Amino acid sequence: MKFTTRTTLALAALSMVTLAHAADLQDGGFSQGLSHWQAAGDVSTQSGAVWGINLGAAPVAVLGTASTVYDDDAPALAGSYNLSGLNPIETAPTQGLEAWLGLPAQALGNNAYEGSAISQTFDITAGSQVSFDWRLLTRDNGSNQGEPDAAWLSWNQGGNVQLIALANVGSGLMQASTGGWLDSGVQHATYTAQQGGTLTLSWALTDVNSFSNTSLLTLQNVAVTPSVPEPTGIALVLTGLVLLTRAGRRPHQS
Repeated sequence: MKFTTRTTLALAALSMVTLAHAADLQDGGFSQGLSHWQAAGDVSTQSGAVWGINLGAAPVAVLGTASTVYDDDAPALAGSYNLSGLNPIETAPTQGLEAWLGLPAQALGNNAYEGSAISQTFDITAGSQVSFDWRLLTRDNGSNQGEPDAAWLSWNQGGNVQLIALANVGSGLMQASTGGWLDSGVQHATYTAQQGGTLTLSWALTDVNSFSNTSLLTLQNVAVTPSVPEPTGIALVLTGLVLLTRAGRRPHQS
């Protein structure tokens, strides 16, 4: 079969559209647990009521700072507030969590002792919006507010890592809730991709200044809204479709 130059261009236009969606974000609603996600530390998916906290009917990812072997929340026994059975990752002095996130040493703070993280890598187009809901909870009674536990978003694209502070347990968001918890309530966030390419998106929770007092970060409704194609891009694709249709009607030449 002989392809004309126009037919080749049309196929190329359609290929670009296909490649743009080659590796989309997977399971931002956590309906399949963590099967499409990478996790480090105490990370699990939960729903319903946990320790008196109403997480809602839909699954959410929960990141925690509680050890399985130390009584972080004495007089509660060790592991009482650990959900996954796995220990948080130490950040000082080994910088283990920061290395996992692709961050330089002490990027999460000089006194970030340990923490947990969740991550996924996918393709994104320039102008697309990433949105998600998050919620920060803590059992900190206020004695450690000088250097409070903190939640982070890491945006890693093209080797350029941007670390964004979401909140800490000493912020004005935290309000007294049930069962001895302070609760930020569900917060919504949206960020726009300034360039296209492969994006590694990560969320992290760090236990700062001490190993005591468990904090939790919940994550749900992670979604990517593609940018609206430029009129010229739409015209290119439509032209390609027309050319392919015309080429299909012509007699094949061998």
